[in-house]
Amino acid sequence: MKAIGSNSLTQQQADYYTAQDASYIEAFMPIVNQIDESLHLTRPTSDDEGQAHLSLVDAVAPKPLDLVGQSYVNHMRSAAQKGAMAAIMATLPCVESYYFIAKALAHQTNNGWQQYYASKQYQDLVTYYWQIVDHSDGQLDVAIFEKSYQFELKFWRNAYEKGSQY
Repeated sequence: MKAIGSNSLTQQQADYYTAQDASYIEAFMPIVNQIDESLHLTRPTSDDEGQAHLSLVDAVAPKPLDLVGQSYVNHMRSAAQKGAMAAIMATLPCVESYYFIAKALAHQTNNGWQQYYASKQYQDLVTYYWQIVDHSDGQLDVAIFEKSYQFELKFWRNAYEKGSQY
């Protein structure tokens, strides 16, 4: 995250991160589509997330998810089987953490990645999910939310470390 903010990612780290994130997004989107279908809602649209990644690399070359990414996706899929609210608790840490990171990096960088995730349009997406959580009348599985945040941290560390070896 700091390397994105300081524009000090090596090309290998940027390549590895964007490849893993592109594959992650492929697995993530069916889960959020399932949430929308289950709740009969339409989430706010945002510009193409792939363009944000292209600000870090010339081309994104998806690769199969590594063990950390696959474990994270399996966690979200498992949560989604429990229902829409569990799926939101599993996916919200990804959505909101990217927004928080981009906002925190605003004073360091103004690249396309940061602009996309700190945008008003992306903030509206985060707000959309939090409004669903705030208006839910059921029990929220905080353990799913916490585990997803742990996976987020692992995903970032793993992308940085493996990208250094890539």
